[in-house]
Amino acid sequence: MLMIAQAVTRASRSRRPASVRPWTSSLVHLRRLHFSPNLLTAHAGSNPPAEHTLAILGGGLSGLSTAHYFLRTLDPAVRRRTRIVVLEKEERVGGWCRAIRLQDGRRLGETEKPDGGKELLVFETGPRSIRPVGLLGWLTIEMAHDTGLTPSIVTVPKTAPSARNRFLYSPSSGLTLLPSSLAYAIRSIFTTPLIRRVLPSLLLEPFRPRSPLHADPSGAADESVDAFFTRRFGPVLASELVSAMIHGIYAGDARRLSVRAVFPQLWDAEREWGSVVLAGVFGRWARERGWKEKSAWRVRVEAEEVEMRRVKERIRESGAEGEELVQDMEKASVWGVKGGLQGLTEQLRERLAGEGVEFRMGEKGRVEEVVKVDGRWRIRTSAGPLDATHLVTTLPQLLPSALSPPSLPAPTVSVINLSFPAPPPGAAPLLPHGFGYLIPRTVPPSHNPHHALGVIFDTDVQPDVDDASSAGLVKVSLLLGGSYWLDKHPPPSPSHDSLVAAALETLRMHFPSTDFPEPVHAFSSTHRDCIPQVPPGMLPDFRAFGTRLEQAGSVAVVGGGLSAVGVNGCVKAAWEVGTSFAQALNEGNGGKVDEAVRRAVKTGTQMWEV
Repeated sequence: MLMIAQAVTRASRSRRPASVRPWTSSLVHLRRLHFSPNLLTAHAGSNPPAEHTLAILGGGLSGLSTAHYFLRTLDPAVRRRTRIVVLEKEERVGGWCRAIRLQDGRRLGETEKPDGGKELLVFETGPRSIRPVGLLGWLTIEMAHDTGLTPSIVTVPKTAPSARNRFLYSPSSGLTLLPSSLAYAIRSIFTTPLIRRVLPSLLLEPFRPRSPLHADPSGAADESVDAFFTRRFGPVLASELVSAMIHGIYAGDARRLSVRAVFPQLWDAEREWGSVVLAGVFGRWARERGWKEKSAWRVRVEAEEVEMRRVKERIRESGAEGEELVQDMEKASVWGVKGGLQGLTEQLRERLAGEGVEFRMGEKGRVEEVVKVDGRWRIRTSAGPLDATHLVTTLPQLLPSALSPPSLPAPTVSVINLSFPAPPPGAAPLLPHGFGYLIPRTVPPSHNPHHALGVIFDTDVQPDVDDASSAGLVKVSLLLGGSYWLDKHPPPSPSHDSLVAAALETLRMHFPSTDFPEPVHAFSSTHRDCIPQVPPGMLPDFRAFGTRLEQAGSVAVVGGGLSAVGVNGCVKAAWEVGTSFAQALNEGNGGKVDEAVRRAVKTGTQMWEV
């Protein structure tokens, strides 16, 4: 039973769907290059005119990370002949990485940085913590380290309450603590009604037949996450545990998401073994003895493990600070940035600008049209056209209509950040200690009238990103809408007052014995179309899109539904595409570059190859 929970947890931690995850046939061993701004600033001094221009559409984490890895991999001689331009329609970089920051009671401006000597409060409206797990996790750590952010990194150990205590809400029992260890999983069989309800289906999983979908000769067969888990593990686990997990990761509905996009390793396990449980118990043992041939998915996983070890070694070799960072991350459950995760994107912009990357922001960066003219990409903006030899977009809808990216639904999510006065010493806490709780779709409207997806206990999740604890505050965030609003066109546009009232009513309904005071702070943010969802059966569309991009040449998509959700997924996709584009230019000129770029494009578009 714990093995199944761990398999599902690993899938949720990876947050990188195979169907929308770029891949390379062989992972590259990146070289660490140390740049001098004076050496690298394009068109400065005696530098020759640009021979190549890379345009990156979107200044969020995906776009900035792409520029970072592209720049890091370029040979210095090629860099002097290469122009890099980032276009962003907002006046700030970072995209969904955004925090509301108060210093000494004053709200800081969007681009204003905190003063280290004053009391700081941080309310994250987007991602707030990053898992140091797998290659994608360590790539993000390395990028933060490369940009000089290490002194601002704060970690939360694996022994912290937020790492051990994750809850599920149900009307009958309130919060159910989910197992976090083998010992607790065994004990919960006797103490937790939900675990007793799903146990028989877990034990029967090895005896259930393999789906006939795996016999489809096209290799394009697919089904929903809900259908897969219902078939293999029973309806209780699917409708309660898995639906809640999908609420937390994708703000989505498990009945409308592709299992091959979200849990590719579980699909692969059933195809290879006929059972997820048997694959988890015997898979590694059989492969080590040569009794089972490695699947394409397993080959990539092992290649990424090798590359992850290289990333760690590079960080260690950078000096004492890097060695300490690796040690801290290996003990961490999650990490964040003092002052909020937008500190990562702000640091990236500063470093990139210092190394000659141009930024067109606001109206100057608003893209009106993208066309291909005489082998170059012409990007029309209100500030005039930009011609580029290479194009990376984080917004696939900006591509010419002939390329027609797959249409993916994307939910709208409202985030409500609250703070309350902390109870006096010795009094009962306002909230249990832990990460927070998720709400399954089976919870009826009478107990979830405002369509809450989950609640995050920010005080425990990231206790050191600000001075909230010393200021005597307890912070909490609620997520509303998501899949519940997916079919509403246009999606709801609730007012700030109605969102705060909904959040308070939800908390008071779920914790009836707690007397919640009026909040000290209350902020709301509504993110429209924020997490693209991959429905079942999209494989042919993605393959066709990849073919169109490859034929167009010198173009790739990072993010925008074509890479994994979450910070780490965006960074890994940017690493693959940015590195491949740079290697293409390093290889030579003319047709050789075009051929290499076609290989680079494949890293961002070849999908579902398990």
